[in-house]
Amino acid sequence: MQVTFNKQTKCINFRSVNAKNTTVALQRAFQEKIKKFPSDLKYLKNLAEQCNLTSAELSRLTPVIGPAQLEFLLKNAPKKFYRPEDNFRLNLHIHTDYSDGKMSIPELLNQSSDYANELSSLKDFPNFTIAITDHDNIDGTKEALNYIIENVEKYRNLGIIFGSEISCIYNDKKAFNYPFPFEMLAFAINPFDNKLAGYLENVRKERIELTKNIINAANKEFPSYNFSFDEASIKAKNLQKGTNGFFNSLIKYFSEKAISETDNKNFETFISKYLPLVREENSKINNSINDIFSLFRENFGFLGVAHPGRIAFPKGLIKEDYVEKCKLEGKRAGKTIIDHFIQYLVKIGGKKFRVLETNYQGYCGNLKLANDILDGLISKTDNKQLNAINWINNFRVLAQRYNLLESGGLDTHGKTLLEHK
Repeated sequence: MQVTFNKQTKCINFRSVNAKNTTVALQRAFQEKIKKFPSDLKYLKNLAEQCNLTSAELSRLTPVIGPAQLEFLLKNAPKKFYRPEDNFRLNLHIHTDYSDGKMSIPELLNQSSDYANELSSLKDFPNFTIAITDHDNIDGTKEALNYIIENVEKYRNLGIIFGSEISCIYNDKKAFNYPFPFEMLAFAINPFDNKLAGYLENVRKERIELTKNIINAANKEFPSYNFSFDEASIKAKNLQKGTNGFFNSLIKYFSEKAISETDNKNFETFISKYLPLVREENSKINNSINDIFSLFRENFGFLGVAHPGRIAFPKGLIKEDYVEKCKLEGKRAGKTIIDHFIQYLVKIGGKKFRVLETNYQGYCGNLKLANDILDGLISKTDNKQLNAINWINNFRVLAQRYNLLESGGLDTHGKTLLEHK
């Protein structure tokens, strides 16, 4: 099969394929897959239609995991399958060079398929499975689909989920002094969802435009420094790509350019003027929770909270009177806010809010810490790590309360599957 992918137009161009090139074994595997997860046929047929595949060629989508199969995986996978050791089977949080990752799509697929093939002789559940979850971007999922269809035999032992990590803003006005940023993971999306792709692209463009405007304003206020968007983008690629975290990267760029502590403080004062805009709930640079759920209600896939164990409330975020009110009621403010937060997402997300990433493994690349937290093995004398376990266990309780699935992954950004950064 001849397939070409145009990164500029983000289109996949297919030429006719002879169904006989697809092996009988692969067709049988696809039939068994649909027999077990019949509701996924609609999802896979939709992808096939977008790719101009005939019904006889549907088995070329065998590695692709749909919503029902993913739900089965998340319900039945033991925690050990998230551990990057002998039992490693699931890495459902991976970034590529479409956002702030270092691997290209071909590099990711090659590494993943090589590992999946090594495991193929082991008949335990499941195949090695990955999820592409680039920040506020679904374009890489199209390229991945291209490679799968082009050479499905190569990837037959691999499971692949198309997704994204979408940055959002949450504002509990009773508790917060300003809106709080967090991220949602989207799974089993349609790579050809033009409404979602367009929405995310517009947000990225607005962030890039704001970054350039801030740099231009800085050059007017500090003309001797010659700040440059191109220079800043070399130091932090997320500036050029408009992904989340751009503002912190910009702050770091100004700080590194400062030749004196006085200048650095002046830079901090200057850029702080833009902080209210960055935090603004309805700003064009922030994805609206309601908008995201509305987009998903019209299409495939579902959403969940990314790395809840990393959620931390910075000093000054929570109102002092709210903290005091919680104390009087015998409650902890942070835990109360999280309870209300998940309850809010369940209410507005409905069936499209399905996951908490409680099995997250990307704690600053510290795999031992990640594994210990996963197993709850931290010594009670280590208060910091014990607090981490208790914090995550709180989310596990919420997952059970609201019948949510639990996912996990390494939050891979590096040049290998095991590299967090």
